[in-house]
Amino acid sequence: MNGLTGQADVAQQIQGLMRAGVDGLYVHIMAANSAARKFYEGQGFVMEAEEGANVAAARGHCLDGVSGAGRTLLLRDARLCSRSGQART
Repeated sequence: MNGLTGQADVAQQIQGLMRAGVDGLYVHIMAANSAARKFYEGQGFVMEAEEGANVAAARGHCLDGVSGAGRTLLLRDARLCSRSGQART
């Protein structure tokens, strides 16, 4: 995916899911991937949970050889989740 094409593709897919009645959409990304976070936040996703370094280390996830640096973020689509009353503050 590139820039505007990727954004348009994701927006189109989300609209289709909303029409189909899907009431929740989540994505996991690597915490170090700031481009992915910016992309999804631009699509209406918000932070749901952030994995701690200790949890990542316990699962054996590392990034660039640093134990615990491979932690993940869970983002949710605020539009879909709030439609069903699942939005959290």
